[in-house]
Amino acid sequence: MRRKKIADTKQWKPVCGYNPIPKANASFRILPAVWVPAIVALIVAVIAPFLTYKLWLNSQLKLTGKQKRQQAYSELMGHRALITQLLYSRFEAYIYSDAHEERWHMEGEPNDSFDSREAQRWMHKSEDLAIEIAKSRKSLYDTLGLIRSYFPHWV
Repeated sequence: MRRKKIADTKQWKPVCGYNPIPKANASFRILPAVWVPAIVALIVAVIAPFLTYKLWLNSQLKLTGKQKRQQAYSELMGHRALITQLLYSRFEAYIYSDAHEERWHMEGEPNDSFDSREAQRWMHKSEDLAIEIAKSRKSLYDTLGLIRSYFPHWV
């Protein structure tokens, strides 16, 4: 009888040295409503900084590439204008040199004449401009090499 009374009241008392281990009920279990947000928060805490870094690095690389491309384009346009001006100036100096040399021949080729000195001066200027054109073209080809490295898929 005593045993029936214990089973009915669901009280666990040791009887004859037997001490049963109580079964876990709902109060001992962790509900999914608690651990699912915790796992999601842990995943976000681990993945968010990594994704942020990757996106930031990707945007910085694109920005750096874009800036380099703009700089290369600006240098290319600068070389274009400079070479055009140098070619025009060299042609002009060459024409002036020939004009003064022709006037010198028309005067009878005197030893120390103004036209002779001017023809030589303009010829030297034309030669100096030729050297400047060569330097400018070298710089242009350096810039074109940079452009080839900045735009690898267009070459």
